[in-house]
Amino acid sequence: MKIMFSLAVKQLKKNKKRTLITVIGIILSVSMLTAVSGLVEATREMMRQTYIMHGGNYHVGFSPVTEAQANDIIADARVESGYTQTNAETGETWVLFRIRGVGRNYEEVTVQIAGSYAPDAVNFRYNKELMATEGVIAGDNSLTTMYSIGIVLGLIIIAGSVIVIANAFNISASERVRQFGVLKSAGATKRQIRVTVLAEGIILSALSVPLGIAAGYAVEWVALWVANGLLYEVNMLNEGALLIKPTLSAAAALLAALLSVLTVLLSAWFPAGKAAKMSALDAINLTSEIKIKPRQVKTSPLTGKLFGFEGSLAAKALKRNRRKYRATVISLTVSIVLFILGSGFGSFLSSSLDMIYKDFGVNVIMNYPGSGLTELSEISSGLAKLPGAEIAGSKMLYASANIPLSYLTREAALYWEGEDITAADGTADIVEIITADNAVFEQICKSANVNPDLFTGENANVNPDLSVGENGIKGILINFCLLDDAGKRITFKPFNYQTGDKFAVSRNAAPPSVYEIELSGEVSDIDDLPTAIAPYVQRESLNIVVPEKSFAKFAADAEVSMAYWVGVAENPASFCAEANSIFESVSPNGNYYVVNYEQNARITQSINLLITIFIYSFVGMLSLIAVTSVLGTISTNISLRLPEFAMLSSVGMTPRSLKRMLNFESLFYGLKALAFGLPISFVLYYIMYRAFEISVKFAFVLPWQGMLICSAAVFIITFITMRYSSNILRGKNMVELIRNINI
Repeated sequence: MKIMFSLAVKQLKKNKKRTLITVIGIILSVSMLTAVSGLVEATREMMRQTYIMHGGNYHVGFSPVTEAQANDIIADARVESGYTQTNAETGETWVLFRIRGVGRNYEEVTVQIAGSYAPDAVNFRYNKELMATEGVIAGDNSLTTMYSIGIVLGLIIIAGSVIVIANAFNISASERVRQFGVLKSAGATKRQIRVTVLAEGIILSALSVPLGIAAGYAVEWVALWVANGLLYEVNMLNEGALLIKPTLSAAAALLAALLSVLTVLLSAWFPAGKAAKMSALDAINLTSEIKIKPRQVKTSPLTGKLFGFEGSLAAKALKRNRRKYRATVISLTVSIVLFILGSGFGSFLSSSLDMIYKDFGVNVIMNYPGSGLTELSEISSGLAKLPGAEIAGSKMLYASANIPLSYLTREAALYWEGEDITAADGTADIVEIITADNAVFEQICKSANVNPDLFTGENANVNPDLSVGENGIKGILINFCLLDDAGKRITFKPFNYQTGDKFAVSRNAAPPSVYEIELSGEVSDIDDLPTAIAPYVQRESLNIVVPEKSFAKFAADAEVSMAYWVGVAENPASFCAEANSIFESVSPNGNYYVVNYEQNARITQSINLLITIFIYSFVGMLSLIAVTSVLGTISTNISLRLPEFAMLSSVGMTPRSLKRMLNFESLFYGLKALAFGLPISFVLYYIMYRAFEISVKFAFVLPWQGMLICSAAVFIITFITMRYSSNILRGKNMVELIRNINI
């Protein structure tokens, strides 16, 4: 046994390049597994502490109880800790406590304790959010999404690591076939041959796993240090509850170590078993390596016509070295999958958080509900006179219309299913008429690809000779919703729109004038929507934007339902103080608000920067694992084929032709890898999308950009690696290389 380990050590020292690549691959995989599991655990603990700070450190509670009853309950052996809380309005005393060894029967235990000490208790409270973070019950959408993302990332890392390490051992075993034959001829048993290969895995694991765990904790510490620094302001607003502390989880480290060691040993087991079964004579003569049938290397005549002699030779070489070819293709395929999934993860994370922390590019926001046009005009004039600020305004009036339910898209019908949005005649009744400043309205027209002149003069009159008379208005549909559905943020296109659609709309005011609105265009992307209009996409309605003159006609003698002003001020604090004075002077008792949004903008920028750093770091490390595998596989394959290249040179193949052959091999490698990698990536990409969709719903978009980037990268990496590896042929003695075939 000692001899076998000695042989393994010598083999690792002899092939320092491959050993180093394998060690790096193991360290990267262990460190990433450790970091991901640690970050998930740290985030879970942060959520737990947040729930404790804002909701209380208890599992269950009930009322009413007396002080004596509460003391008896807290002293019960089934209770870990507890405290009392008195409702200021009702005067009722609650006892809130943690159950020792809490399990899924927490409700039953609570009722038993109440029955023993406070039989008059009728109100029960369960802190399910806290129990979810402690693993007692299933978590909410946020917690489920976090665990889902952690599992997906872990599987991606493990998949990449398995390929890197397995390829390294497969190549090592293939390279040492003759060596195993010599050992067998000297009396080595099958078990000893297997132990020799497994010993390499054990030694590599012993070297790499501790370093990987340490590197993983370092990555976690740096990541959380950066995150807490960027989120300092939002953390202070939450009284320090969002501070994420590094968690040195022994379970996470042990799990990462076990998975990595298991991966290494399994990767070594199969090539070791194959080497052990081979007879000594076959191993020495490389029978399994060179035995091949003519039909196995037969290539299509089309290959020769398209790529010439060198292309045919490249195709035959790949078929002849099928095992090594397969290992390289697998490495490239994994590279493609890891890159697309990594970039897809970043894209999904950005989309999710963008819906929650949307940066609208403003630092002041003002709102004034329920007012007349005269008041709003005074406010707009006053705000426009304030120096050092660019302000845009909008206003909205609720209205009614007979909209056929067929006008709702499938997503909208599912969202509003069961809600009271239909009139007695089976039509939808959800309309908001919106207007905005002229500059904002021109932006809307540009986004909808509509000429603003369409809404001026005679062009604005839709239907002068119908029942609505002169009450005809052209408008633009905001065909986009950003809503909440059972705690999930969702976005969808709500209406089946066609240019020229018309609706008879009546305002919700006296007198109920009827207008006919014709839709002349639509805006269906929030990024194309001016910030002054953005608040309305969070309402469950059909939103139609019309020019100011049309709105004034529609809203005459009516109370405007809502008005918004947004903008950028050089000094937000000073601007907000003066804006408050304007609102107060117009309507002393008005229900308005003025918000200095500068802090929110800084928080949004910090979150976006944090997301960007995380995305690029994760994709970079995944790409490094994949590229490590590709470099190791291709360079080793080229080294093993040096005698073959020498033989080709000896029969007259020029260096130029040899380079062309290797270029074609690179091309075939890339095409084959893309043929496998892109479909696999698409399937896994969609699975990841569904994991994010648990808590945030957004449109599924194929990662075209990532696919194009990784396709180009595959060819670049293979061409460069092949060319660099083939340079070792320079200065070699061809005769000696050919003689090595038989040594």
